[in-house]
Amino acid sequence: LSNSLEGEGLDIRDQNDVIDAATFIASKDEHPAWLLKNLLPSSSLTICAGHANRSGKTWLALYQAFSIVTGRSLLENFPPEGKKKNVLYISEEGERSELRHRLLAIALENNIEKEELKSSFFIAHRTGFKLKNLRWKNWLFKQVDLFRPSLIIVDTFSRSFHGKQNDAEEIEAAI
Repeated sequence: LSNSLEGEGLDIRDQNDVIDAATFIASKDEHPAWLLKNLLPSSSLTICAGHANRSGKTWLALYQAFSIVTGRSLLENFPPEGKKKNVLYISEEGERSELRHRLLAIALENNIEKEELKSSFFIAHRTGFKLKNLRWKNWLFKQVDLFRPSLIIVDTFSRSFHGKQNDAEEIEAAI
């Protein structure tokens, strides 16, 4: 087996790299830094996927954003870690009034004053943002320099990415 794999250019590892599940579970890891504990790691790419309509992706993204911006635990069992952080939310779907209604509903439900969101929760709505476009990538870099977000939400990927979503090379180029 190992001779045939080596011929394929695969990295052949030592047998010691394979361990039983009990040992694997008992092993110690470095603990990742979290934006929302055990849900949203920092310094990573996270994708929330679901059915195209009314599956709750936008609501989840907004609750995550509010939790991170306010430092409050709005999602049961997933408290924000550390101090309050900035969020950039790029919304490429829905009407402005619908997004405004959702933001207001979350704020009212959780007694969040508008002032808590000032200078920390930034929204770009229906800008035409495109992940693969160099002009839009430069625009995004400028927003990051201006607002220093710890989280960038692109809602939705399908409206911001024009290409074959099952093509790994196209996806990699976009992100």
